[in-house]
Amino acid sequence: MLTLCVLNVAAASTSKPTIAARDAYIKDATAQQPTTIAITAPTQAKANVSVYANGTLTAGGKGIAGAVVHLQWLDLTTGNWTTLSDGKTGDGGQFSVPVFLYFTAEYTFRVTYDGDSRYAPSVSNEVMVTVTR
Repeated sequence: MLTLCVLNVAAASTSKPTIAARDAYIKDATAQQPTTIAITAPTQAKANVSVYANGTLTAGGKGIAGAVVHLQWLDLTTGNWTTLSDGKTGDGGQFSVPVFLYFTAEYTFRVTYDGDSRYAPSVSNEVMVTVTR
């Protein structure tokens, strides 16, 4: 018995990407601009009062508008950072994030930015706030 098998094989493309296409790919892959985020807060505060962490998110010396930033607190018992609240940057990259401090203690805060397809993530300096009665 004779069996006939027919194969439909498409020819593989042997064309190579152009240099322009390669360069565009490389540019897209490295398109994230470095960012800088800075935070300021009062060094002293009263318990049961809101304080504000203020700052600016920039890239290339220009503010990044409409970005979400995360105010974080350092838990000294675990060594972990915990996000307390989020804020959004204004037209010039400025933000102001409130935090309500209940207990007398020394708190360490920072602000983070997750980044996106255009901008790289960043972490601010740390600030310490001493809360008293």
